[in-house]
Amino acid sequence: MKLDDPANADAVVDEIKRVPGMESYVASSMAYYLSMMTVNHLPGLSAFIAVVIGISVAIGFIVIFRPCTPR
Repeated sequence: MKLDDPANADAVVDEIKRVPGMESYVASSMAYYLSMMTVNHLPGLSAFIAVVIGISVAIGFIVIFRPCTPR
């Protein structure tokens, strides 16, 4: 749901949860979801970032230090 003012997100989420029949649905603000996307909440993220950095460094060394062949 798009709001006119993002500062009202928590109030709108609380109002949605008070509507009869909506108690079983998950309603959260975007700020809550973004706060959950940290290294502490996503256990494989730091390992994934380390692998990507390692591959990038290896490719960088291969590209920079490859032998030049005369044509």
